[in-house]
Amino acid sequence: MSSKSKSSSDAKRVTIYDVAREAGVAPSTVSRTFSRPGRVNAETAARVRKVAEKIGYRAATVSFTSAQSTQLIAVAVPDIANPTYAETIKGIRREALAAGYSTILLDATEIDDQNSETLERSMGLAEGLILVSPRLPDAAIQAMAKQRPVVTLNREVPGVPAVISDARQGVQEMVAHLYDLGHRSLTFLPGPVHSYDDAQRWQALLEQCSRRKMAIRRTPPRRPTVAGGAAAAREWMQRRTSAVIAHNDLMAMGFMIAVKSVGIDVPRDVSVVGTDNIFMSALVTPALTTVTASRRTQGSLAFSQLLEQLRHQHRDVGHLTTTVQMKLVERESTDRVHSLRR
Repeated sequence: MSSKSKSSSDAKRVTIYDVAREAGVAPSTVSRTFSRPGRVNAETAARVRKVAEKIGYRAATVSFTSAQSTQLIAVAVPDIANPTYAETIKGIRREALAAGYSTILLDATEIDDQNSETLERSMGLAEGLILVSPRLPDAAIQAMAKQRPVVTLNREVPGVPAVISDARQGVQEMVAHLYDLGHRSLTFLPGPVHSYDDAQRWQALLEQCSRRKMAIRRTPPRRPTVAGGAAAAREWMQRRTSAVIAHNDLMAMGFMIAVKSVGIDVPRDVSVVGTDNIFMSALVTPALTTVTASRRTQGSLAFSQLLEQLRHQHRDVGHLTTTVQMKLVERESTDRVHSLRR
């Protein structure tokens, strides 16, 4: 059936991803072709439009000028199902409502093309954007910041205001806690490949472990989920250490579930530390030792920085980075070192 003979209902089902696949480009390129054509190579844009017409894609358009005010801000998180972000969102929303703004929540997945596409489409709707733990390249975030006020949370990007937790201080507390319990070997369970937090933590872990003459290794990057932690546990079992520090609490829980299923006891055989102190960390058995910065405070500070840009009409407001201190929450998943069960 030719594209001209397709019904209107068929045409409505054609998505930006269909166009991207047919044209051999990223979905974000398709989005830019219709929303900001000046940012796309002329030859590429022509190919995208030709494919779109052929398969019946109709781009949604949003009319928005810098003079208009929507009183909306967008908040993008990597995974809306991750409870880590709940308190952050509450902190942002509380401050936004007090200032007369509403918030829209974007589930920007870990997949780069979809992440970029989601954010691209939001740019025509919101006056400002808060990116929570974004995985996009610096250049992509800087490009967004040229069009709308942007604040990053848990990520520093040159020229863009940010709110971050003090990763070095948090790592120092974790390592000191484990060292005082007698641990001399440690495995780090990293999350996503492009995690800014993980890069900061890993460097701090290397420094702290070197200072204390502790052996340290890391498993391959994983998705920051319970399943990701379980997969990392299988790697750890091939080369055990007496303690483990996980990218987040969900991975720490997945690790504990996996090792306990094969008879390895936490904390007798391995001590486990998470990050974030989500509400479930106190409910698992054993209750999880973790480090945390106040997520609600981070959210409040992020909106305050965004509001400064909005009030100054997106002019340079200093590109400040605000750092929030972390603290150790000691529970039952860590204990004095015992001989490793082989």
